[in-house]
Amino acid sequence: APAGEYLDFGGNALRPGCFYEKQFKRWFGDRKPTVYAHIATDSEHPGKLAVQYWFFYTFNDFTNKHEGDWEMAQVDFDAATPEQALKIGPDQVNYAQHAGGERGAWNGDPKLTKEGTHPVEYIATGAHAGFFQSKLYLGKGGTAVFGCEDTRGATERFSPQVVVLPD
Repeated sequence: APAGEYLDFGGNALRPGCFYEKQFKRWFGDRKPTVYAHIATDSEHPGKLAVQYWFFYTFNDFTNKHEGDWEMAQVDFDAATPEQALKIGPDQVNYAQHAGGERGAWNGDPKLTKEGTHPVEYIATGAHAGFFQSKLYLGKGGTAVFGCEDTRGATERFSPQVVVLPD
């Protein structure tokens, strides 16, 4: 990519060691991780809205090591307004996974784990793709011919600070 169109942190992305972990701790200290939320609507789908949650990772250690990676989870509502959405609850949950994603129904989908009013997302080690369960996933991911993603190490639970972005 041309200069100025990507992040270029210090260190070597191909031999990261623990540089990125140390850098993260230096930047953020004891601050709580932040997730950015956006309420999205689409004129082609009136009467529906989604809450998108955006996560930023400073380093991706998957098949193509790189710096700076945004990931997203989305909760869909069959409602025209946020007030209606809060009354009726979610319709489905979507997790981003490299060149695609996965969707699950809020009610009745056995793969979806919920804790009260919140879906549980399992993050793949190194790649940050979101999944519905804690297990080893084998198959194609992104531009990789064949790969695996492992969410079994996703044992740390946290409730991040949420910042709602304006429309």
